[in-house]
Amino acid sequence: SVTGDGLHTGLVIEGNTIYGNAVNGLDMDGVQNSVIRNNVIYANGRHAVRAFNVDSAAGPANFVIANNTLLASAGNWPIKLTQDNGGHAIFNNILLGSGGSGGLSVENTNLTTASNLLTDNVDAGGSSYSLAAWQALGYGSGSAVAPGSSVLFINAAAGDYRPASGSPAIDAGRASLQGIAAPANDILDAARPVGGGYDIGAHEQGGTPGSGGGSGGDTGGGSGGGTGDGGSTGGGGTTPCTSGCSKVLQLNWNPNTESDVAGYNVYHGTTSGVYTDVFWVGNTTSYQYTATVAGNHYFAISAVDTSQNESPKSAEVVMSVTFQ
Repeated sequence: SVTGDGLHTGLVIEGNTIYGNAVNGLDMDGVQNSVIRNNVIYANGRHAVRAFNVDSAAGPANFVIANNTLLASAGNWPIKLTQDNGGHAIFNNILLGSGGSGGLSVENTNLTTASNLLTDNVDAGGSSYSLAAWQALGYGSGSAVAPGSSVLFINAAAGDYRPASGSPAIDAGRASLQGIAAPANDILDAARPVGGGYDIGAHEQGGTPGSGGGSGGDTGGGSGGGTGDGGSTGGGGTTPCTSGCSKVLQLNWNPNTESDVAGYNVYHGTTSGVYTDVFWVGNTTSYQYTATVAGNHYFAISAVDTSQNESPKSAEVVMSVTFQ
């Protein structure tokens, strides 16, 4: 989560797989002029992306939200913006709500949306619209009502949100919106576009994972298990190699703001949720792990205070490594 007095500006939140949080996937108080791209967010307690003003100087403004795969829990929203100052560009996203919600909820109608696949309801400026009615107002060019997950994804039940064969997300995105370019790579750092156009969502079907980019999550809190401030990012990818292969994976995260933080633990494993390595890295906000095994590498981060109290682990980070 991102909270605090004043405003947070210039954030880039990218390459994350975020799930299993008690409330929201992304929880942002007083964030403006920031980019959210190439994230997969699902199976959290409420909304996927939530921005607002509670104890900051102002609410959300001027977001670029592009090429994300966002799923909300029942009755909640993939994107919900309140105390909203508008100015957003929202395109090339898969936005799935359920249980009576919809694809997008904003308070300010000063925004541009295009080429999204979404649940057929938009809540904007205090009114609700079907996608067709929303498009009749001049919004949502190139957007379409999303089909079920079994049509969109390879295996959503197993957390595999890559496009299925024949998915309407394939080649249905756009290269730019109002001069803002779509991401050049996908969540696995595969170059976009592949085939006839940009795919909608975080994954580009048929792409080859490249070097750099990667995924991140939120860091946990300090003493007493409070909420952390940061998002971590990492680099994974493809390294040409024939023997003795290795790849350095870079993790970065924003510091926990509690005054008694002594440092951080980095958890690592090759199976989701199973961490076979724990590295104490001290009071730093970065770590390099040398991977010698191809496949997915999973990481989580916790903060430890001077009394040895450890926060809950962060949302899990996954980085894919292949050797060619």
